[in-house]
Amino acid sequence: MKNIYLILISATVILFGYQNCEKPPYDSTISNDSKAFVNLANENIQKISFVSNENTTVQQSSSSYTLVSQKLYTIDFLTGEILKTSDVGMAAIKYCLSSSLLTELRDIINSSQVCKIETIKPSGQVCAAMIQQGYAQIITNRDQINLGSTTDGCGTNKIDLCSGAASDMLKGWFTAVTNQLPQLICL
Repeated sequence: MKNIYLILISATVILFGYQNCEKPPYDSTISNDSKAFVNLANENIQKISFVSNENTTVQQSSSSYTLVSQKLYTIDFLTGEILKTSDVGMAAIKYCLSSSLLTELRDIINSSQVCKIETIKPSGQVCAAMIQQGYAQIITNRDQINLGSTTDGCGTNKIDLCSGAASDMLKGWFTAVTNQLPQLICL
């Protein structure tokens, strides 16, 4: 008898404990509504971190394996020093940006604003509640801003640079820097 009560209570808790916080379906039109909430020119930026998934070769015993690992490139916004770390426990590697690359980065960031880009999903589409990691994180003296991040599977509330061109420029800048890393040795 106790097992029946336990099963009924468990089923009730599961049934009523699940909450679908999804808003009711919207019209099938998609509209972009961007709301700027941070002007980066007015911020005291300390660091910018970029996340990259890269192949890493790991040696174990007499075998070597290639893994996809997550690399974090943390750039000091004042000095241009880059610290590259990996999630597979490799030692951190230090690089230094040239003055021209650091100036390019500052120009892109200081001329940009961060927006919460809200889009309306088509009716009938369900979006899973999940946190999607962004491509970069700006760290100021008082806050952290995750560029390209969103809290649902449809990306209806994405946080990014307001201008798509600025976002593309920042991503392109980072790609160019990662291609030049062997030349960016600190003196």
